[in-house]
Amino acid sequence: MTTPISAQSIKERRAEARAPASAVMRLIWAATHYPPAHMGGSAESIRLQAEALAQTGDSVTVVTPQWDRTAKAEETVGGVAVRRLWPGANCPGGRMP
Repeated sequence: MTTPISAQSIKERRAEARAPASAVMRLIWAATHYPPAHMGGSAESIRLQAEALAQTGDSVTVVTPQWDRTAKAEETVGGVAVRRLWPGANCPGGRMP
């Protein structure tokens, strides 16, 4: 036989389950293009949104292809961790399909 749960107990459990307002979200954003290699509208939009989230204290990482082989593979720009992966690394013959 189960013990009935009171309405107060349910409210307490829900309150405990909620993350405090100061909780940090860890976000990973996959983007085909990201500055400075690409300065188009979508790349700039992603950069602005990622930096805005980072300014709130959230942990933001953008993963993007390393189209420019001279670009840094890992760096932090505007509070956003940027990881660039060489796109041919997992492709047959080192080329994109």
